Amino acid sequence: MKEKIVDIMREKYGVVIKPNGKKLTITDKDTIFSAYRKVAMYLFANHEMTQADELFTVEKEVERRVRNRDQRFLKLNPIQIDYDSASEEMQAITFFVNRAVKSSKGKSANTDWKDHVYYAKGTLESKYTGLYVFVSPSGAFKTSDIDYPFSISRGSHLVLLVNLPLAYGYNKLGEDFTTNFLIHSTSSVIHTQECDSFYYDLFDATMTKLKFAKAHPRLTSAIERAKCQRPVDLSECDNVDKDNYNDDVMVRVPMGSLKLSVNHKKGTYEPEEMCYFNTTYNVSVLSDVTLPNEKEKHYIYKNALPLLVDRERVYKLFTRYLQKTQSIFLQVDHDLETEQDLTHARFFEEKKNIKVETQREMNRLGNTLSDHFKHVEIDNDIDLNKLSHITPELKDTVALLPKADDGDKAILRFRKLRNHKVYGIFTTANNTVAVDFRSDENGKIEKAKGMMVGLQSLIHEYGHYLDHNMKSDAISLSSDYRFEDILFNVQSWFDKNWGNKAKNMPLKQSYLTLPSEVFARAFEVYVSRCGLDNSFTADKERINDTSILNVRYAYFEGATLKLIDNYFDNEFPDLKANIQKYVNRSKGSKNIIDKREETVKKTAKEAVKVVVFKQAEQLSLF
Repeated sequence: MKEKIVDIMREKYGVVIKPNGKKLTITDKDTIFSAYRKVAMYLFANHEMTQADELFTVEKEVERRVRNRDQRFLKLNPIQIDYDSASEEMQAITFFVNRAVKSSKGKSANTDWKDHVYYAKGTLESKYTGLYVFVSPSGAFKTSDIDYPFSISRGSHLVLLVNLPLAYGYNKLGEDFTTNFLIHSTSSVIHTQECDSFYYDLFDATMTKLKFAKAHPRLTSAIERAKCQRPVDLSECDNVDKDNYNDDVMVRVPMGSLKLSVNHKKGTYEPEEMCYFNTTYNVSVLSDVTLPNEKEKHYIYKNALPLLVDRERVYKLFTRYLQKTQSIFLQVDHDLETEQDLTHARFFEEKKNIKVETQREMNRLGNTLSDHFKHVEIDNDIDLNKLSHITPELKDTVALLPKADDGDKAILRFRKLRNHKVYGIFTTANNTVAVDFRSDENGKIEKAKGMMVGLQSLIHEYGHYLDHNMKSDAISLSSDYRFEDILFNVQSWFDKNWGNKAKNMPLKQSYLTLPSEVFARAFEVYVSRCGLDNSFTADKERINDTSILNVRYAYFEGATLKLIDNYFDNEFPDLKANIQKYVNRSKGSKNIIDKREETVKKTAKEAVKVVVFKQAEQLSLF
């Protein structure tokens, strides 16, 4: 089995998972700038910094903010300063550094930077004798004071201030973005000047929210507006001499009917700038970019639109990376919580005192399923006679499923899982797939609704197993770039359809949009779409229910279903054909029964038709 995600996160991002570590919480109120800042702070808060890490981060900051400005210095080294007997120059430096510390409102000033000082001698090409770098592990320096290095004593030394949390976090993000994300991106904007500028500013610890917004303003829906741009219709403008009209005519438009997105004279963007009644514009430099169904006209300067379209593409590119990164870290937090829960749970450990006849059946079933599972456990409360009825179907179903190519087979356990409030569960602890062998009402069938038996979760949980055990360059299949389109579509569906209503939904959006959960659910849907519908799959009626309250499946619709088909066709090329052959052989079998109508006596005088779902027998004794 692959390394756990928490181990790979340590190697890739330097994240050390802590039980009470900082959580990543990004809301719809965050801008892309504030969201990235939160991710950077999350990386630092969950990392155990070493001297080597700090020095590496400082070197990166020097390269970014000093050496790129044609300043040359030799190797940077940590130094200790005796502040009590410091030279006049060092006292002057200390004075300026102290002034850059954030206000503490009555508390003593933060001086953690005094023990984190680095020095590099200047080269012959540099006009400075040397470079001092003061680092604050707590991020004590004001952003406004660390923007540029400052010089002391007529330029003899250059001084640089570094807030370590953001500098470390942004360095890790920038490195991952360029080495692991862009290589899989099909965007045509990755080499543009706008992309480089966006990248530099977004991963800059000296940048502020206001400065970033001013440097990278956007036109909402710029790409869509560019597709529908057209000449200005003079019939919608006032004060036009149509008899003497030419391209240079100045027109006046009614108040509120014109929105300009760029100040043509200043060359800057002013979002949704409204035109006053007496304002006139040169029609020849404008384009109508009003979207369908917009009530107000929206015009823009022609020469500004290509830039804004490029900026919108860059924004989408970085938003996609943010979404991918956030998903990974939310998965990390989820896996950590799951690991903590396992200290109290024992579903993945074999029970003691198993009955002799049950042990005998475990060995027999284990041999039957040995191609896919290295061991099978059966609960003492399982009716072995009932189990024998479904064993042939279980054998056939398991034989259809792909084998993990890392050589590590799973353990299959039939256990009681109601304490976990689930029908099935998978854990990477020992590659255990566990399913409950009872119905959702412990055997009480709710007719007209259909019962959910834990056995029906087998395909879903096996999807989790494949996710973590198939070979790929990523941590898991669900975190691989090839699965991104499906994941992003699902997350966008929730953002669009749930929004502020999420708190009233039966399951948390953060759980349903985890990469691992989306993958397992998509695998379950794919198997169903291939035609498998038996005791070990959820009812087709439940899977195909697109009502918003069907939170486990409603988000798989339209284009997302096509993506799912294409993805799993490529990932498991034999699965669909094998399922369809099995279904064709099994037609007419009692194991696969479509939804039907039966007449049930309600009273002695009255009969009512009730919908009964496929037979999915529970295995418990009660």
